[in-house]
Amino acid sequence: MADDHELIDLIYEAAIIPENWPSILERISAIAGCYGGTLFSMDAQQEVRHIVTEQYRDVMHIFVRDGWTKQNIRAERLAKIKYPGFVTDCDVISVEEMDAHPFYTELLRPNGGGWAIGTIIPVPSGDLLVFNLERRYAKGPIEKELCGRLDPLRPHLARAGLMSSRLRMERARSMVETLKQIGLPAAALRKNGQVLAMNDLLQLLGEQITTGAFDEISIKNSASDVLMKQSLVRLAETRDNSEVKSIPIPAILDQPALIAHLIPIKGAAHDIFSRAFTILVITPLHAPTAPTEDVLNGLFDLSPAEVKVAQGIISGKTIDDVAAELKLSRETIRNQLKSVFAKTGTGRQAQLVGLLAATRFPGK
Repeated sequence: MADDHELIDLIYEAAIIPENWPSILERISAIAGCYGGTLFSMDAQQEVRHIVTEQYRDVMHIFVRDGWTKQNIRAERLAKIKYPGFVTDCDVISVEEMDAHPFYTELLRPNGGGWAIGTIIPVPSGDLLVFNLERRYAKGPIEKELCGRLDPLRPHLARAGLMSSRLRMERARSMVETLKQIGLPAAALRKNGQVLAMNDLLQLLGEQITTGAFDEISIKNSASDVLMKQSLVRLAETRDNSEVKSIPIPAILDQPALIAHLIPIKGAAHDIFSRAFTILVITPLHAPTAPTEDVLNGLFDLSPAEVKVAQGIISGKTIDDVAAELKLSRETIRNQLKSVFAKTGTGRQAQLVGLLAATRFPGK
């Protein structure tokens, strides 16, 4: 899967160099047999930004100019199902509905589109990311198996898309400027976890995250700290992109639970972060609950099936309970749970529950 490693590196490069997104979208579109697509983001203040490939630009221009947002049946259906992965039109809309709906008959088909594959990724910061890839109508519906081909890219798209959204889809000119523009607690780290620079927002999290000897970043919750340090080591030692890169940090005192994201610095991003290895970005968990399927899948790299198993275990169910509920064998659930352990850096059910379910606000 050397091509996937290269593509993931390019995705993280685009996190800091947002003008690279069109070429990333073109490559992902090619995987799905599509001709182009868009990355659409909206922050907690409802400010909308988007980046499109050249061939999809005319469709997006008409979409925005003529106010098709209110008739976007795709986004409406996709938002309702809250599926933690890629889906096609046919997963949420019948062909009969497409044949009768103006979004397809008046916008997409006359302008060269008509079939799509995409995903909505809500992230803990309150940002909403949408990736949409369009196929020519004449080529026919998008094959369902392509969702499984794109799903492993989703966590990387989530982290990189969050960065680009926070940078307002524009390249920052220096490390300090980038950390300031992110608008979330953040720091630039060396391979050993030493802080090169941090913004003021991270300094305010002293009850949960601090710096120790030699300016090494440290999380006060020991389980989270171990997970972060293991992730830094593995990121430095291997090109296996499946390693943990998002770490849950439990609430403490009057401070909310947090998610720490490690975003590797790739390619041309080194021009801005010349001595850094990764960017640590912190997002708060605004809801007083354990991580949702969006967090588990979009940030911890869990597959949709693994999300269901993890949520069952976190909510207090046994392996037998989960197997019965999902109508799967006990052995299948055990294998999926082992994969959850590996991806979250845990080793036992109690440890998984303690690390993830502990992300509740105090007093709630």
